[in-house]
Amino acid sequence: MADTVGPSLQRKGDHLANQDTCLAAVRALRQIIQTSGTLLKDDIHKRLHEVVLPLCVRLQQQQSCSSNACESAGSASGQYSSALTRRELYRLLLALVLVPSPCWPPPLTCAVSILSNGRTDRNVKVSPKDLKHCKKLLKM
Repeated sequence: MADTVGPSLQRKGDHLANQDTCLAAVRALRQIIQTSGTLLKDDIHKRLHEVVLPLCVRLQQQQSCSSNACESAGSASGQYSSALTRRELYRLLLALVLVPSPCWPPPLTCAVSILSNGRTDRNVKVSPKDLKHCKKLLKM
């Protein structure tokens, strides 16, 4: 009986266990928004704004402070902390701005701030090259 409980508890304790799945899910969601975002229901756009914006802000706050201080302050889950996932989250946010719902305004002000901060990410997999479209938003 102890063998059946062990792996599931271990998996729950490992914050990086589902990192690849999370990355694939965020990437797929971004592609859905880019290809058919205007066809989605307005409440789906609203809910995505409510989830993606705070998550991006939390991840940036985590990046800006020391890992010891942030860990006790309710840090974001490990599956969102990789550079590739952060890049995909920024791309998803950009897609939400560029392909908005016809009835729900895009989170332009928040997105510009978040994406501008994302351009200064320490990891080269996240920063300027992949977020070059921020310049378009800043000119809007």
